[in-house]
Amino acid sequence: MNINYITPDIEHIRDGMYNFFTSVNTQKTENYTINIYTSGRYILTINGKYICEGPCKSHEYVRYYDTVEAILTEGINKINIKVMHIGEPKKFSTVFKTLKPQAIFEATSSSNRIATDETWKCNYDNSCLFRYSRWKCLPPFEDIYFDYEKEEIPLALCGKFDFEKGPQTFCGIASGIQPEKRPIPMIFPGDDIRFAVVKKGRDFIELDAGMYSTAKLSFCFAKNTDARIIYAECYRHKEGKGVRDDSSGFIDGYYDTVHTGDEDAAFSPFWFRSFRFIRIEADNI
Repeated sequence: MNINYITPDIEHIRDGMYNFFTSVNTQKTENYTINIYTSGRYILTINGKYICEGPCKSHEYVRYYDTVEAILTEGINKINIKVMHIGEPKKFSTVFKTLKPQAIFEATSSSNRIATDETWKCNYDNSCLFRYSRWKCLPPFEDIYFDYEKEEIPLALCGKFDFEKGPQTFCGIASGIQPEKRPIPMIFPGDDIRFAVVKKGRDFIELDAGMYSTAKLSFCFAKNTDARIIYAECYRHKEGKGVRDDSSGFIDGYYDTVHTGDEDAAFSPFWFRSFRFIRIEADNI
C-alpha cells in the first residue's frame, strides 16, 4: 500500500533538527511492525520512549529503510521522528546531503495501520544549534537552549512509496528516493557505562569511563545552568596527548553546551560520542 513521503513545505531549509510527529488514538494495545525511512540520521520515539535510530550506512545509489517491532498502547500514542538535516556539502562529509529532510513511516498490527500522511506535523528545533569541527568526517556538536521554542512549519507530501512493491511510478519513472530493506541487523544501546570520578571542583567534574568508548549519553542539569561537556580520548599535556591512564594533565577537546533556562532539563546528544574521559563544567555541579 502506498505511503506518502513527508517534508517541510518551505523554500529555504536550514541545517538542524526537524521533528515529524503525530498523535494516534488506538483501540487496543498491540504489537506493531514499523517500517521507517528518513533522508538523514533519525531517532524514533513513541510516547517519549526510544525505539530505534538509523539509517544503515549505504552508498550513493542506495538508501535503506529500517524494520522494527514496537508496542502501541490503548489510547493516545505520540510518535516522533527526529531527523538531522545537513545540506552543506562541506560539513559532516559522511552523511548524505539532500535539499530537504524527508520521512516515510508505516506501522501495522493485526487490526490497524498508521502511515505518514497530511495529518502529520513538522517543526524545526530552534533550541539545537550545530557547531562543526575542523574534521569534516565528525558529526556536529550541539549548543542546546532549553528555553527556546520549536518553530512549527507547514508540511508537504512529496511522492509515494510501497515498502513491499517499491516506489510508485508515473510513465515508467519512479517518484522520490527508492529505499531498500536494511541488509544487516540494527544496533541498539547495550550495557551501561560506569564512570569513576577523576577530579572534582566547585565548578567542574572529570569522569573516566575506564576504556575508550562509543556511547549514547544522557545528562541531567538543574534549572538556570550553563554547562559545557567536553569529550576526550586522553588527558593532554604541554607536549601533546598522553597515554590514556595518565590523568595528570588537562582535558581538552570537542564539546556540547547546555543552557537549561527556568526548569531542570535532561540532555542527550543526538549523535553518539566517542571518549575515554568527560569533563563537565558548570556553576552548580
